[in-house]
Amino acid sequence: MKITSLLPLAFSIAAVAGVVSAGEDSTLTIEGEVFVTKTAAPAHLENVDEIFSGWTFRTDETQALQMDDFDNPSFVFVDQALALTLTLTLTLELSREGNEGRNRC
Repeated sequence: MKITSLLPLAFSIAAVAGVVSAGEDSTLTIEGEVFVTKTAAPAHLENVDEIFSGWTFRTDETQALQMDDFDNPSFVFVDQALALTLTLTLTLELSREGNEGRNRC
């Protein structure tokens, strides 16, 4: 009876261990730029030697998706934000240029 009740716990531990170990040695590279995913811990973390990016703990499939800016669905929103930022910046600059002559006394 005890073995049967421990089976779900064992499967859960195995699943978590599989997720945590996925791609720990992988390198995050996007468009040729290498990003830091692990580094030495700062001095105030006395009992920790190394700290890791959350990217390290993603599955291999998720890591691959995040490295490919054409397949990564979030890049649609990055492009939209960039377009909005450029539009607002241009509008602000044009507004300032138009008001320069009006504010003189």
